[in-house]
Amino acid sequence: MMKLQKPLLFILGFSWAAGMIGCGASYGHSSAERAHTYKTITSKEWRMAKDDFDNFMLMDRPSRLSRWH
Repeated sequence: MMKLQKPLLFILGFSWAAGMIGCGASYGHSSAERAHTYKTITSKEWRMAKDDFDNFMLMDRPSRLSRWH
């Protein structure tokens, strides 16, 4: 039993430490570029959600095509 505990504890400890440290910045994108990308995605998703709500409430534009695509 003792032989299995040390490797298991090492693997669990290493996994926990790797999770806490993270993998670092992605290659080719700075933190500002990632923030801009997330902001753009969030903006588009909110606009599409508004379109969906307007369609649900029958307050949409005459065209059935979304301007976000």
